[in-house]
Amino acid sequence: MVTREELFRRCRIDAVRLATALTGRREVGEDLAQDVLLRVADRLEAGVEVDDVDAYVRRSVVNACRMWHRANGREQRRLLRVTADASHESPAADDGVADRLDAEAMQTLASLAVLGYRQRASIVLRYWGQWSDAEIAAALGCRVPTVRTLVHRGLARLREELLP
Repeated sequence: MVTREELFRRCRIDAVRLATALTGRREVGEDLAQDVLLRVADRLEAGVEVDDVDAYVRRSVVNACRMWHRANGREQRRLLRVTADASHESPAADDGVADRLDAEAMQTLASLAVLGYRQRASIVLRYWGQWSDAEIAAALGCRVPTVRTLVHRGLARLREELLP
């Protein structure tokens, strides 16, 4: 059985990096990863058996980021209704990420911010996480051909964004 300390030591850095890449915000990524690790540790201590703890944590991070995007989207729509002159800045532009990341990382996060969650997640999981199409499909709850389409269209959109 994996102890709480061992779980955090083994999975925290990768969970934070994955959540940060999927949300585009360092602080949000840290919070989501912390919450996921606490929930997973509680489940493991309660006796839930998991074959591959690392894969379980990664999948839980992807799910937490999906839920965050849904909630954040609802909040953004609410704010737009309340304030007629709301600005439409990139999610990574105003939360202090620039203080901790280099210019290239900021460019990448800003570029990924133009994509929808599923396209962003597909690209991040494939190229950053080195996940297979089948693993991505399982995490996103879709079919393998859908993952290929998401990656293809996401990369096309990024090319449009990055190339003049």
